[in-house]
Amino acid sequence: MRRLSILTLAIFGLSTSILWAQGPRAQEPPRPHGKPNKILKFMGAASPNNFPEKSFIIWGGWQIKENDAVDDALDKARDQVDAYLREQKRTLEWTPKVAFVRERLLVDLRLAEVDEKAVKGKLEQILIDDRFRAVEETRDNDVNQPQRETRRVCVKVILNSETWKQIEKENRLVEDQRRLKVTEQRMVFLVKFLAGIVALLLTVCGYIRLDEWSKGYYTKWLRLGAISCVATVTVLLWTLLACR
Repeated sequence: MRRLSILTLAIFGLSTSILWAQGPRAQEPPRPHGKPNKILKFMGAASPNNFPEKSFIIWGGWQIKENDAVDDALDKARDQVDAYLREQKRTLEWTPKVAFVRERLLVDLRLAEVDEKAVKGKLEQILIDDRFRAVEETRDNDVNQPQRETRRVCVKVILNSETWKQIEKENRLVEDQRRLKVTEQRMVFLVKFLAGIVALLLTVCGYIRLDEWSKGYYTKWLRLGAISCVATVTVLLWTLLACR
């Protein structure tokens, strides 16, 4: 009878800690019925060979130094590419970085491609990373504001089938990292869970062995100690599982 009571207590403590640690599950979005559309199977995208070519000519903001003007133009180009990809539902996990735009999407921009109607200063051809042509606009400095921003840079980026393959590759890397993180979290949860079970079983076995060894003379004290151990292990297990 005593063994049954302590086993019941251990099971109750273990179940309570698991339920507290798990908490309410977030509702998953409903899945569409029927077979998935193969065209939308990967990030809602069509085949890379069918990706329509799209180019952007982007002006950066006015800056004092040329390097700052280039960096600002690349930042705005990154934002433009990200907005376009999300409008086309071409990406889910991955967000383009400035370095990716600089290395993969940047192309030459010639003076003839710049809309001169939006230009008020002097245009000059410059090189970014000694590889890609860009256009820099400079304006005269104000005598009353000698530290005024006097230059801005215009760059050109392009999206086509080749760059889309690179985007798919980057997106797969991000998805793999996310899956690896989820796997690690589940493994940690499993280790904590098994450690809690072992601790509870050791407590129960220790109580039973000590009770048999003492021939029932210290049953009340042993039961009190076992209850304290079960409660302590339950609280520790709940804390470990909740902090995963």
